[in-house]
Amino acid sequence: MNGRRNGCRRRLATAEVASNELHVQIAECEMIRDLATEPKKRELFGRLAEHFKILAADLERALPGHRDGLHKTQEPLPKDV
Repeated sequence: MNGRRNGCRRRLATAEVASNELHVQIAECEMIRDLATEPKKRELFGRLAEHFKILAADLERALPGHRDGLHKTQEPLPKDV
């Protein structure tokens, strides 16, 4: 039984890491979108950020302890970085 618990914990930890990585990707895409000078690149990175937001929300809904469809958000990167 203990082996099953450890496997579940590993999968949960992996899902949480993936969720955090998606939030980093969202922030990076939004930063690139905001810095891009070409309209097509702005559009592309904006669409990528929106897609990653959907993936993150879907993943977080599947995690135990998820409440009310809300998830923690990361602070945006400073504009002067």
